Amino acid sequence: MKKYIITAITLYFLVTGVTLADPGMKPVDETQGIKVSTSVQVVGRITSEVTMDWRTSNEQPLTGEDSPPPLAGDGSAVYSATYSEDTISTGQGILAYDTSMDIETGAVTTPLSNIKAEKEIFYATTNGGSGRIYSSSTIFVGGSGLAATGENVRSICPFTTGNQAGVASPAFSNSIEMGSTIDMDYANVVTRSDARFITVAADFPVEVNHAIAVGTLGNGVPSSGTVSAFTDAVIREGRDESTGLYEEIKFSESTSFSGDIEYFIKAMHYESGPTR
Repeated sequence: MKKYIITAITLYFLVTGVTLADPGMKPVDETQGIKVSTSVQVVGRITSEVTMDWRTSNEQPLTGEDSPPPLAGDGSAVYSATYSEDTISTGQGILAYDTSMDIETGAVTTPLSNIKAEKEIFYATTNGGSGRIYSSSTIFVGGSGLAATGENVRSICPFTTGNQAGVASPAFSNSIEMGSTIDMDYANVVTRSDARFITVAADFPVEVNHAIAVGTLGNGVPSSGTVSAFTDAVIREGRDESTGLYEEIKFSESTSFSGDIEYFIKAMHYESGPTR
């Protein structure tokens, strides 16, 4: 007896407050744009891999390859972001594979992104059903910073800037990771990931999104195999100019299904900023 799975899940994780949450990061003086796209239709096998590791600081220069610089000075902050995508098939199969990757290191505003990745996979095993396709996508953004006062408060709003007495952007340390994985012999899959953390001002919130959709291959043939998706987040926030910890949230969520899948959609959203 075949098992058919039809489901839709939407997850929103929001952090906000008058003096809380991520202020985002200003861009470096010289910015870059990177765009890569791939389109493949083949009967055979595929191996594809994408990795991106991005670190940036506003006060202290970067140190070792994996070590963030020390936080020192009013409003000192560091951000890091990663994206990875790994796709591989075994055996023989009919495959259509389309991906695009867009990286923008300049400051962006809502609804634009610094990182945007899309992937579409159509796969059907041949030769007696020996072929399979595995694909995973993961996006991560993390930021930490000391309290900012005066001109170091990153806001263009005159009512929340350092020009107002007693207003400060508090210390913070937040991280969010999202992703999904498929392992199938028949697959019709779309994934999208994006993130914004290099901004014009803190008025435009830090944002991370990941979504996956699995559907039929046509003529009522369902996708077949396993699909999973997850979100992990750690939020730590201060208040005003204090160095103390005033809020901590640890969040973890995951979903996994196996069988013949006619319809599966999961959307994950994170948004963090002093104004939204």
